[in-house]
Amino acid sequence: MRLIKGIFLALLPLPAMADSCHDQLADILANPLYSDIPYEAQAVGSIGGMETITHQQFLSDTHSLIKTITPAGLPDTLFYQGGTYHPDGEGGWKLLYETDLTTYEKGLEDTRQGRSQAVLIAECSDIDVDGSLHTKISGTIDVVPPFQSEMQVEYVINPETGLPVQFSYAYTMNGMQAESRFEYKALPGLELPTP
Repeated sequence: MRLIKGIFLALLPLPAMADSCHDQLADILANPLYSDIPYEAQAVGSIGGMETITHQQFLSDTHSLIKTITPAGLPDTLFYQGGTYHPDGEGGWKLLYETDLTTYEKGLEDTRQGRSQAVLIAECSDIDVDGSLHTKISGTIDVVPPFQSEMQVEYVINPETGLPVQFSYAYTMNGMQAESRFEYKALPGLELPTP
């Protein structure tokens, strides 16, 4: 009986090997991108066919500055400790609206965990980025509210730092296709304004 059981177990795929890529993607989705490291992102995308280009800087999940390049003419947006601000025209910031910080952080964590647990497919491969070998991790995430469709994601990870250098996504919302591609860079000395 032990021999039969041993043969049966030997024929099963090893979970660590079979799920390695799935687990890597789930881990990326479950955690902040750069943890406690300030960073910037250049993002190019489209929503319903309308192009968007933004320059984003993050000190943390609760302190960031977004500059919209396209469409032109939109004000900078500062997010600080649950408050969302626009420039007041006098060198300061005016509060647009405020979100309870605890509620915001819980919602962010719930979204991360929901996506992490909803990975349907994951694939990993090595790619060349400017002459350096990086890891590409791509996959499909099942529908996680408030999203209304599956989401396609792709991360390019620098194996030396373990940090993403690129990220792209695509999904459908209210019948419109939304997609974007981010280029990341760590900025350890970053300073952002406060209201």
